[in-house]
Amino acid sequence: SLLLRDETAYSSILSSFLLPERVPFPWLYQGVTERGYVIYPGQLALKESIFRVAVMGDLSRDDMVRFLGASSEVLATCGP
Repeated sequence: SLLLRDETAYSSILSSFLLPERVPFPWLYQGVTERGYVIYPGQLALKESIFRVAVMGDLSRDDMVRFLGASSEVLATCGP
């Protein structure tokens, strides 16, 4: 049987972030995907300047900290 949380505990959020200078989206996408996370490109004119993160499901603070750590690892390997 499937256990679902009470409907009031659900949320779905899509946040947009500026891509750091000289960081192409495909490179960032590959790095975070290799670490178990998925991000999304901006749409249309924004696809070169932003990336999006969807937060869906029952995520804990630790889940968020791990995502930020994985993203930081990827960005730390980006050359000047």
